[in-house]
Amino acid sequence: LPVGAFPRSDTSTRAPRPDSPVRTMADFDTPTGSGFMEGAQREIENEQRQAQAKAIILALSEKCFDKCIGTPGAKLSSGEASCVRNCAQRYFESQAYVAKRFMKMLQAQRSEDL
Repeated sequence: LPVGAFPRSDTSTRAPRPDSPVRTMADFDTPTGSGFMEGAQREIENEQRQAQAKAIILALSEKCFDKCIGTPGAKLSSGEASCVRNCAQRYFESQAYVAKRFMKMLQAQRSEDL
């Protein structure tokens, strides 16, 4: 063999050993029932909601901090606290408005498709 070469180990042409049975999916105890799929779907939806919540908090924090906090200190002044509170309120109201408007657009499109 040339330097650095390894002998070919082609297991696809070998017959299984008599003492090692052919395995099926059932041998691996893989849950495949509909209950498993429903649970997995719920888990995925929960992960998506958590990711959306984190994205909202991050966006809210960035926008309101940049707008309301001049120079960070040990405490927020009453004006900064009020600004952050109002900023968060407006952010949530605008998110709700956009979501409501989007749902109306989807409903209108669905009724046109029928």
